[in-house]
Amino acid sequence: MAKEGEKRYSLSCEILGHSADVRAVSCVLLAGESREHIVTGSRDGTACVWRPDPSSNKDYLLHKVIRKHTGYVSALCVIPPDAQAGRLEPLLATGSQDATVLVHSLSPEVEEPLERYTGHTALVTTITHQHGQLVSGSWDSFVRVWKSGGQSSAFKAHTPAVWTVAGLFRHDGTRRILSGGADHKVKLWEVDSGVCLQEYSGHGDVVRDIKVVSHQFFISAANDSSLRRWNLHSGQCLSEMYGHQAYVYSVCLIPRTSGEEVVSSGEDSSVRVWRGGSCRQVVGIPATSVWSVCCLDNQDIVTGSSDGVVRIFSVDPQTIASPEVIANYESKMEEHRRRSKKSDIDVSSLPGPEALASDGQKPGQTLMINNGGVAEVYQWNADLHQWDKIGDAISKAPESTVYQGQEYDYVFDIELDEGGPTMRKLKLPYNKDTDPYVAAMEFLEANGLPEMYLDQVAEFIVQNAGEYQGPVASGPADPFTGGARYVPSSGVQRGSGTGSDTGGAQDPFTGGSRYRPSASSSGRELGVGPSSSGGGADPFTGGNSYRPREFSQAQPQISVNFTGSRLQSTNAYFPMKEYKLFGSPSDYADKVMGKIREFNGALDQTRQLKAEELTRCHGNLVVAALCYISATRNGNLRTMCQAILNKCLICPSA
Repeated sequence: MAKEGEKRYSLSCEILGHSADVRAVSCVLLAGESREHIVTGSRDGTACVWRPDPSSNKDYLLHKVIRKHTGYVSALCVIPPDAQAGRLEPLLATGSQDATVLVHSLSPEVEEPLERYTGHTALVTTITHQHGQLVSGSWDSFVRVWKSGGQSSAFKAHTPAVWTVAGLFRHDGTRRILSGGADHKVKLWEVDSGVCLQEYSGHGDVVRDIKVVSHQFFISAANDSSLRRWNLHSGQCLSEMYGHQAYVYSVCLIPRTSGEEVVSSGEDSSVRVWRGGSCRQVVGIPATSVWSVCCLDNQDIVTGSSDGVVRIFSVDPQTIASPEVIANYESKMEEHRRRSKKSDIDVSSLPGPEALASDGQKPGQTLMINNGGVAEVYQWNADLHQWDKIGDAISKAPESTVYQGQEYDYVFDIELDEGGPTMRKLKLPYNKDTDPYVAAMEFLEANGLPEMYLDQVAEFIVQNAGEYQGPVASGPADPFTGGARYVPSSGVQRGSGTGSDTGGAQDPFTGGSRYRPSASSSGRELGVGPSSSGGGADPFTGGNSYRPREFSQAQPQISVNFTGSRLQSTNAYFPMKEYKLFGSPSDYADKVMGKIREFNGALDQTRQLKAEELTRCHGNLVVAALCYISATRNGNLRTMCQAILNKCLICPSA
């Protein structure tokens, strides 16, 4: 720990503004400024730029918010000015869960990205800049080198994921890079050829971050809770630094210390300061995951963590936070310590085996009991009117963990009793922004389990990770169109849909005039032939039907054939003969359920679907979509899918 007389870091300020985990932090000095701006990327889908408060020597104000990714922001990189190109200001590159890399101006007046790079097929974990080029790494196993115009070259670097890249150009003038990945290795690459020049082995888990010290040395951080210092040329590990109690996510060199002083952060609620290979100070953070750390030029430390707060720590007594801020921070630390001491599963609080004497409330309901100090999980079998044991609940995963090289909010340990001499142990990875039924179906397919377990797996996820909230909407958006939500009104509403405005009620799906059969079209059957009328086109039938312009006639079409009996509809809008395309099964289910919930809310209470019925309907929709996606790989799913789709067709009539 710190020796007497050594500098010690204390809280300087907290920056509040993000609504979810701060996954990445960086800093940038703008032209004409004396203090650096701070840049943050968050799971709330935004990147923010914070400028120093001119009236304070330690506080920051919001300078710019960037909302251009469709997934959360996972990586940041500052692109330095380029005098030769006539660009005097730095730029910002952001990487995202949506697999894209965007380049932005730091000016609040410039809203749209300057460049958009597409090529990765999974979350972008890391970005670096050297010699006029951006280099990125992704969960798709590839490193991509981006050229002007959005073109890129790529090479497979690590399996199954690349977690970090670091360039050497600034240190030795070469175009080589270092990368670290889920295969526990660090690799040295020639960028132009994609040839691996050297491997550095020693870490026992995923390599999360790399910082180059000089043309001779670099430091790596990994999930094996260690940092390692390496000789770049010989490949020898010169020293190991242990102190973190969990994953080490990020490492940064403290300026003007010749690489002898570094700071690291990890999954153990701490930031650690290292000098000469020894841990000299542990700085507590009141959040489990401290995702990222960087250093300002004045040696201040900036952290981003899972509580959505950006914190700055300083050794300068003049910039230490006020007593009130310090007291609030220490109170949060004490509360976090108390919560951390609690067990994930309090077995003693669970009911005993006597709870199995009571009937379940619904098919597939799960129940956890304490049987001799072991947490056992049961599922209600409505057909046999009994509780069936699923397995033993081992524990919940920490707030974030890694499975098969990729990061998840939860990785549950599942033990299945299949009647053999031993329990089958499986891993169930899950992210909070994934529909539980999607995750459950993927888990069953990956492990060759029958679809009959779908409901109980999905309910297990909900029980342990909380209810799925669906995508966050910024306003009352229509779930199908993304526009303003349809609100019934007695007044005449004019729409911008494909139909003409006739003064009648608007169609809730298109925003245009509702289709009304008229004398001029009374001889036509739904979906037969084009309409000859110049207005009031039916958006649902084949006549003058709406076709998204981005899709051509040459695209393959999906046809659905139903067998058995089905309800006959007399509704003028159904069945639909045109199809809307969705980005994913979850996207499909969320948007359809948004419309179902809206219609359900308009019914009187005696006819409304209950909350649990809506939840089950949502799950059926997800499974139906998943079945069709999986049908080409697994023909056995067709029968199940058919039955579920027929269930979905049975809806209370308005």
